Amino acid sequence: MNSNRLLGLAVAIILGIVASVFVYRQFQAASAPKPVVRMQQIVVAAEPLKLGTRVNASNLKTIPWPQGQPVVVPIGRLPGCPAVARRRPSARPTQGLVWVDCGG
Repeated sequence: MNSNRLLGLAVAIILGIVASVFVYRQFQAASAPKPVVRMQQIVVAAEPLKLGTRVNASNLKTIPWPQGQPVVVPIGRLPGCPAVARRRPSARPTQGLVWVDCGG
């Protein structure tokens, strides 16, 4: 057999092995389980609130939020909706805007 052909065959085999190892590792990384995101409940305005509106449980709702992620507009750590019922908004929050972190 010609030495040039033998060298070409060896290079092709080596490149094939390298390519298959690369593809195998990419498939392994893609099929790895995704990390579980822990969620916490936060209180948000259920509807747009006008300035001076008394906040009560009827215009608040809780939504899941990724634990450890910063809250958009934190006011403080309160135990939940009943503790917020006596507060009045000091700015105009929009619907779904984070109002208070329930803690957890």
